[in-house]
Amino acid sequence: MVGGWLLGLAVVALTAWAFEAWRAEVGRGHAEVSEGLEPELVDAHPEP
Repeated sequence: MVGGWLLGLAVVALTAWAFEAWRAEVGRGHAEVSEGLEPELVDAHPEP
């Protein structure tokens, strides 16, 4: 049971790290949790 929790934690940590690395690679930088996943879309205007 503990092994399952540790494996799940490792998968979540690796996914979060990969997402942050991808954001940095494409020039979007670090986003705070309170800003959401893509804070740059807040000011974007949707297409009509």
